[in-house]
Amino acid sequence: MCASTQQINLQQSVQQEQFRLRMAAQMFHIHCYRREQWLECGRRLSVNQAAAEWISCYAAEFPASARM
Repeated sequence: MCASTQQINLQQSVQQEQFRLRMAAQMFHIHCYRREQWLECGRRLSVNQAAAEWISCYAAEFPASARM
C-alpha cells in the first residue's frame, strides 16, 4: 500500500472516530436533557421525544467537534 493510500485511510479513520465521539456527546446531552425535564418539570419523555426536542433546540449550537 502506498503512503497516500495509508494517509487517506488514516484520515477516514480519524473522521469516523470524530463522528462517533460527536454522536456519543450528543447522546449524553440528550440523556441529561431528558433527566432535567423529569426532575425540574415533571415531564416524562421517551428517549425519542427527548432527542427530537433537544435536536430542535440545541443541535445547531452544538460544537462541530465534540471535545470531552
